[in-house]
Amino acid sequence: LKEDGTATLNNPPNHCLFDPECLSPVLQRRKEALAASSSQASTSAPLTLISNLINAICPQALPMTPTLPVMDDPTRLLSTSRFPGLDMPLAEFCQKYELSDNICTKLTTNAFKNSRSLHFLTLEDVHEMKFLRGEIAALRDGLEMWSTAVPSA
Repeated sequence: LKEDGTATLNNPPNHCLFDPECLSPVLQRRKEALAASSSQASTSAPLTLISNLINAICPQALPMTPTLPVMDDPTRLLSTSRFPGLDMPLAEFCQKYELSDNICTKLTTNAFKNSRSLHFLTLEDVHEMKFLRGEIAALRDGLEMWSTAVPSA
């Protein structure tokens, strides 16, 4: 700390880990608000006070930073860009999406009871259950029709 032992916006701490040039957005806005209020005439002081009070209560939103697109996981049967559909018994799911009896039997044999648990399936899982390539494609197609698209932001 400097001189009198206190740190302020205009009198930052004198410490090797403190960089006075690198201010957080909150401190920058506060410093700008203080500079603006001191430079304005005293007649606009009530307006500045109200403006500062509003900004303190409801600070301006920071601009949104672009986010990287979510990469789809190729090992999952259901794309990450899809939400699971309505839950239903496995037999009803297989019938509705025209999956073969062999697919339904393999899923039932591996203790799947409802459609909601199918969105956790991976390619490794279905290979371990001895699914054929055509059965995997049919199951993926059924999952795609059953699921709903994630709304784009």
